[in-house]
Amino acid sequence: MIDSPNTIVDEGPTSNYRPSGTPGSRLPHLWLDRSRSLYDVLGPGYTLLEIAAPAVPEWDAAAQQRRLPFTRYRLHRPDLHGYFGARFVLVRPDLHIAWRGDTTPNAGSVLDRARGF
Repeated sequence: MIDSPNTIVDEGPTSNYRPSGTPGSRLPHLWLDRSRSLYDVLGPGYTLLEIAAPAVPEWDAAAQQRRLPFTRYRLHRPDLHGYFGARFVLVRPDLHIAWRGDTTPNAGSVLDRARGF
């Protein structure tokens, strides 16, 4: 059936994209400058985005112990805390958010959970 031009179609809840830093959602796109996107700076494995301040060094050790490809990227943008909902965001290789938080309870546990252990 073809809708007439006057027909109002309910778009449903998935028709309107709202960027979110919620774990499980795709990492929102963000331009860092005129030629570089946030997606351009992500590593090939897991990437820890440090929104404003550096995270504890245990992240690197935990990733190394697990032989996980791991990258850190510091945004230096405290104004983005509200955009992502936290100071730290762990991004999976498929560009989905695995974890976010303002403190790190245990980097190894977070990485284990993010990869399904």
